[in-house]
Amino acid sequence: MSAHAITLHLPAALYEHFRKRVEWTHRSLEDEVLDAVAAAASVEGELSSEPISAIEAMEHLADEELWRLASETLSEESRQELAALHFKQQDERARPQRRCSSGEAHQGI
Repeated sequence: MSAHAITLHLPAALYEHFRKRVEWTHRSLEDEVLDAVAAAASVEGELSSEPISAIEAMEHLADEELWRLASETLSEESRQELAALHFKQQDERARPQRRCSSGEAHQGI
């Protein structure tokens, strides 16, 4: 995949947000910003069927039930575990696969 270099001028608050994420995830600023851009640019056709089904199921819920679900929060430990899994998945998708001599696919480093 080819890449194009760009320069961004981030507002201080947005930069601080990404700086904190970099510290927390031990990833580069470039990786964090790239993930955010990729997430914002994703289209419905690129989503797996699971989140689409979950969203479609919510269309049939009453407002009260939607508000109840929206107000539920995960524990800090659960949020961190979910974020770590998300970052791991994003990292694995970004690594190109290569084939070894046995023909098996291996993740590139």
